[in-house]
Order: sequence, then structure tokens, then C-alpha cells
Amino acid sequence: MSLPAGRRKAAAALAFGALQAVEQALPEFRGSALGRLGRTEEAEAETKRAFAAEQNRRWFRANPGSADAIAAATKAANTARERTAQHLLTVRLEQLR
Repeated sequence: MSLPAGRRKAAAALAFGALQAVEQALPEFRGSALGRLGRTEEAEAETKRAFAAEQNRRWFRANPGSADAIAAATKAANTARERTAQHLLTVRLEQLR
């Protein structure tokens, strides 16, 4: 049974409004999920490995207390955390599909 034209338009408008709301909320939900996944054991372990790997570089060992060396190790650790969180999100979304 088909809906009358007025009800079809109303249903379409509601569906469009719902789609818009979801699209607007998506970046916030994604950011929140990545933040939580960035604090998992896997992400913490990757963060520590990346920091340690940067500390093992020759130039770091020559001047381990320098601001540049610490900044480079911190940047490597943060990049590893973000990549791990992204990977975990991708894996979990695939599992849902």
C-alpha cells in the first residue's frame, strides 16, 4: 500500500533531517572513538615502542636531553598512537559490517 503524497513528502523530509543530523554528529563521534582507542593497551604499547625507537637513533643518543630530541620522540610516539587508534577503529568498523 502506497502512502499519500503528503505523507511521502513528510517521510522524505524526516529522513533527510535524520541524515543531516548523523552527518553533523559523525566527526564528533569519530574523534571521541579515536580518543578512547588511543588510550587502549595496544595504543599505549605502540606509543612506548615508537618513543623507544626514536631514543635509539644515533643523534638522539648523542644529546638525549635536548628539546629537539625529546620533541622528536614525543612526535613519533603521538603519531604511533594516532595510527594505532585509526587502525583499531578500522578493524572494529569492519567487524560490525
